[in-house]
Amino acid sequence: MRDETLEGQLESARTKENNILNKDHWEVSDEQVVEMTGKSLAHWTEVLNRFDAEKKRSNDVVAHLKNAHQVPGNWARTLATGYLQRQG
Repeated sequence: MRDETLEGQLESARTKENNILNKDHWEVSDEQVVEMTGKSLAHWTEVLNRFDAEKKRSNDVVAHLKNAHQVPGNWARTLATGYLQRQG
């Protein structure tokens, strides 16, 4: 019984952590994106639309941004995750 309670607490903590990341971590301003990548959020949205990113794995989207567009790794992940979350 004690193990089930501990597992439930761990799962609850993971869910809270994921919700925080999902809501806040991937939300970036256009100004931040331009400062770090040299292009606007609208530009990257169009790039990912043309790449058909919604139908691809997250890691493939990140690799595309890094390799084809020279986006730094952490920003490639931020752009890809934000885009995929907005697409639903």
